[in-house]
Amino acid sequence: MGEHGGSSVELLRLITAGSVDDGKSTLIGRILFDARALQSDQLSALSRARHARTISADAQLDLALITDGLESEREQGITIDVAYRYFRSAVRRYILADAPGHEQYTRNLVTGASQADVGIILIDASKPGLAAGSDSLPAQTLRHTAILRLLRLSHLVFVVSKMDLIAFDEGVFKRIEALVQRLRADLGIESGPCIPVSALLGDGVTYPSIRAPWYRGPSLMQYLDALSIPQRAEPGLARRDGALVFPVQVALRHAGNSQQPLRAYLGTILRGCMFPGQEVVAYGSGAYARVKAVYPASESRLQPTGPGGASDPAPTPGIPIPSDQDRPSNPIHAATPVAVVLDRPIDLERGDMLGSQPPATPESSRAAPPPGAPQAPGSSANTTEPHALRALATSPEAATELLADFCWLDNQPLDLRRRYALRHTTRLVKVMVTAVEGTLNLETMRYSNAGKAVGANTIGVFRIALQQPIFAETFRSCRALGAFVLIDEVRHRTLAAGMIREIVRIRDDDRFENG
Repeated sequence: MGEHGGSSVELLRLITAGSVDDGKSTLIGRILFDARALQSDQLSALSRARHARTISADAQLDLALITDGLESEREQGITIDVAYRYFRSAVRRYILADAPGHEQYTRNLVTGASQADVGIILIDASKPGLAAGSDSLPAQTLRHTAILRLLRLSHLVFVVSKMDLIAFDEGVFKRIEALVQRLRADLGIESGPCIPVSALLGDGVTYPSIRAPWYRGPSLMQYLDALSIPQRAEPGLARRDGALVFPVQVALRHAGNSQQPLRAYLGTILRGCMFPGQEVVAYGSGAYARVKAVYPASESRLQPTGPGGASDPAPTPGIPIPSDQDRPSNPIHAATPVAVVLDRPIDLERGDMLGSQPPATPESSRAAPPPGAPQAPGSSANTTEPHALRALATSPEAATELLADFCWLDNQPLDLRRRYALRHTTRLVKVMVTAVEGTLNLETMRYSNAGKAVGANTIGVFRIALQQPIFAETFRSCRALGAFVLIDEVRHRTLAAGMIREIVRIRDDDRFENG
């Protein structure tokens, strides 16, 4: 729901970003305090907490400690891990993630931002350089903004924090606002507000500041409450609209009975919806079937019968199969973990993917097959190949080479001579990075192909050759199918987060091996 007229309360996911000690944790603490989202025992515990740094005059506690829950965070006065907090306003519900600002923990920002709709980027107005008229924002602020831009968050809002420390000086704010507008132009970010706040005193957070009468815009929460966010499923990257995409996470053998065992496929719907009677096609093999039953994972009584569910031993009696009247008939939408039973056996395993053309209604895909259409063995007359294969018009492409944006997260640099592993949805394939097309210069906010080594926190563009194809789309068209991570399987480390710009080469056999 993108508007406020619906009956349900919309959920908005936020992430804070910016340089070290810009006031991110304190801002979140103020938002939670003003929203009355803190219990009395939390406030009491925080009032007795060690390592308090800044005390709010009205709250009598260090608001930053609300999200900085680790002892090491409180000792050092920095945020290390991503902390999630939940609250609601009169308009909508929020999940707010406090990401670390230190360069060493940039990987944690990428993790939190991958789930967010809106980025709140803080800039400390009291930093000597900015207060004195610096012509550049801090490097980590630039890096965080570039990362949020790559992750295609719906909105980015800049918050000029700690205005109380510069006596709400309008001139300093205007200079920072000009730097923000230049950064927006460099990165192609749509215009948006630059809001002066003092989280310590509460100015500009929930209500406009009386100490900054020269600012005529909304407070931060007024801006967030008024935002219209494009419809998408929750949580994470999944989308309700578009063709069905269902990556198989694991294949399980349902016990059933010795005469009629069932095989089910477990995973999370990344796009579209699933319902009984729906025609689906397996990308890669071209095999087709109908959905016999689909259960939300929370309601399914399917149980693995072998180690990890991957083996196929004799069924175990005594676990009942839900009756037909118990099987959900309404569509189950994206972002829902489900167990799927098909009407015919298909060779599927972890990493394989099912898809289908999205119908306008569940009934619209159950039309009679064209005359002479082949019938699947053991299926009803309506289970036909031509209907399922209509999914090809909008399905992901089988890619063997990619051009992708990346953020390098590991301390070990990229080695073009090494093989890595690429995780895309549930599929893991061997890859090689064949070329680095360019890296982002934070001073100029331009990409350069000067051959700079790719190390920790480098942002750039590279080409990847895949040993086996993946079924993918660009990150622009579908975040769930355009995102991947690069893995060092020897050290068990995540090396980079990637966003597909372009599918350079598509498999020559026209998408299917046997289709």
